[in-house]
Amino acid sequence: MKDFIATDLKSENAILVGLITQEETEEQVIEYLDELDFLAETAKIKPVHRVMQRLTMQ
Repeated sequence: MKDFIATDLKSENAILVGLITQEETEEQVIEYLDELDFLAETAKIKPVHRVMQRLTMQ
């Protein structure tokens, strides 16, 4: 008797991280994260959280 191989793909999770620099606005970074979210879901990856950090240079 042949053994069957499970072909179910397990769902991968992701945390999306955006960095707000002096060259970009918060709105631009949100747009980048939206695009990354779409690409992740296209690759069967489930975004579970978003984090944004503002980088300040002195």
